Formats: sequence, C-alpha cells, structure tokens
Amino acid sequence: MREQDAFTLPGLSKGVTTLAFSPDGRFLAGGGFDGVVKVWNLTERSEVASPPAPAPVSCVAFRPDGKQLAIASYHQDVLLYDTTNYKEVRRLQGHLGSVTHVVYSPDGKRLATASE
Repeated sequence: MREQDAFTLPGLSKGVTTLAFSPDGRFLAGGGFDGVVKVWNLTERSEVASPPAPAPVSCVAFRPDGKQLAIASYHQDVLLYDTTNYKEVRRLQGHLGSVTHVVYSPDGKRLATASE
C-alpha cells in the first residue's frame, strides 16, 4: 500500500470492534462499541449507510454476492440488511450469549454464527 492511498473514515468514535470489505472491494462496513455501524464507499470516501444495531457491534460480514450485510451484536441478535437500501430483512435470535462471529458460506446460502 502506498502512503497516499491511506485515509481516515469518520463515524466510529467509541472504538472500532469489526471491519469487513464488500466482495467487490468498493465498500467497507465497520461497527463499534457504541452500537453504531457505518458503511463507506471507498472510491468516493463517503458514508453511504448507517444501519441500526441494538448493542455494541461484535462482527459484520457481507454475503459473497454483496447483497446482504450481517451484523452481530453483544445483544444476542444477528441482523441481516439488504445492501441496496440498508433495510433490515431478518433478525436472527436464539443465542444465549453475546454473538461474537458471523460468516457466510462461499456460496452465500448459509450463515454461521458463534456466541459466548
């Protein structure tokens, strides 16, 4: 990486807990201790979305086709957002502890989650 390629993306002021690139590399999603999630367009260096999360964010992951963003929180939920409009499409519940990880299968048909 060249020094002129480095830049700062604003919005996560209470500490960053997770980052994930979209499959095409155009977007970066990040979450923090303050329960804030931001999605930035890296080409334009601008924020494009801030989907809500119920608690401090532990993990974010883009589906391999880039059409969905999974957000895990320390609140025992996983939220799934459509990346065309960043509207919540599903809330996965059932963990008894904080959700610590989310990862999509390579074909995007499955989502694995882990908790404490």
